[in-house]
Amino acid sequence: MNPTTILLPLDLSDLSLEAIPEAIELAGRFDAVLELLHVVEEDPLLQAYGPVEGFTTDFEGQFEKANRFATTKLTELAESIEADHGLSTRVIVVRGRATSEIVRVAGIAGDKLIVLNTHGRSGFETALIGSVTERIVRFSPCPVWVSRGTALEGVRTVLCAVDFAETSLEIISQALAVAETWGASIRFVYVFEDSWVSSVARTVLFPLKNPDHIDGHSMDEVRALLEAEVAKRVPSLTKDQILIRQGHTVKTICEMSEHEDLVVLGTHRRVGLDRVIHGSVAERVIRAAKCSALIVGRPA
Repeated sequence: MNPTTILLPLDLSDLSLEAIPEAIELAGRFDAVLELLHVVEEDPLLQAYGPVEGFTTDFEGQFEKANRFATTKLTELAESIEADHGLSTRVIVVRGRATSEIVRVAGIAGDKLIVLNTHGRSGFETALIGSVTERIVRFSPCPVWVSRGTALEGVRTVLCAVDFAETSLEIISQALAVAETWGASIRFVYVFEDSWVSSVARTVLFPLKNPDHIDGHSMDEVRALLEAEVAKRVPSLTKDQILIRQGHTVKTICEMSEHEDLVVLGTHRRVGLDRVIHGSVAERVIRAAKCSALIVGRPA
């Protein structure tokens, strides 16, 4: 991973601003341009049907006012970052729906890394309206770094969660690149999922597209498979870098994250019934992990 641009979406709430220290650290570490992005949100009903006849609210005037306010705030922030940290910055203010516009800007030419804070929704609220962070993780065309809202004082330890899906080698490569950038130690983990629902869904309804399917293998056999997978990228691999655990995948990764600076894992961009049955490990991990997370998706 060697991004030339760090894309930092900000809704100007206190929570979104908490991602700034990590974004600054990442931009400096990779000698990348820091893009500050704000989306002036459109009401979905207004977007679909336009202004209602006889309703006199000046929507265009409100949008222009919000645009000027956001541009002023982001410009002040960019100037402060340039003066204090010597970084190159770029201010982008667009109009639309937050998720779709962030994903669109992320897809513009160049190697980008999105940095986000998570709003931490859970339960019914997430089921009803989701989280912008989680939707971006699902659809982003580039890796997403989810901040825990604290200054990033280097990365000393990296935990890479592998699931033998088709993106495994890409996830391993990204994790290794981060570890090399910071000179961090790295370990690789596979979790045997205890849930029978997950097992049935994975093996019967939506099997992983991998010739070395791990279901039916013993833990020792899975360790050997994981060692072989990682060794394709790490010739000097040692035994203690490979971890095999059994339990609930999300809970296990989150518990292990308490002793890590960064967790790296993939997302399968699941939607519809596939996502309902499988759930999304990445989306649930970013809600509960004790450290920052780097999410790597498969190509859209």
